[in-house]
Amino acid sequence: MIIYSATKERFIIDQPNIHEILQSAVLEKLGEQVHDNEVLSWKNSLAYMRQIIDDVDIPSEAGIVVEYNIPVSQNRIDFIITGLDDHDVKHSILIEL
Repeated sequence: MIIYSATKERFIIDQPNIHEILQSAVLEKLGEQVHDNEVLSWKNSLAYMRQIIDDVDIPSEAGIVVEYNIPVSQNRIDFIITGLDDHDVKHSILIEL
């Protein structure tokens, strides 16, 4: 299950409030409360990720996924960037923060 999914452009707009968006989404989608330290971690690490992806070489329509929940293990992948290369081949970059 995906907790947050947007384009790079939308993520950059959402980033100042991303910790609140994620907190609400986890409650809605997983029925779980989020601890304050995780909310603070999102606020800090995703501000850093915004700086990283705010690069002209990453297209504004690139996909951004935050907190991809892996159902079998209940683990989450922190940050994923998806998109197509010049030959329309799909690529994903998984980032553990």
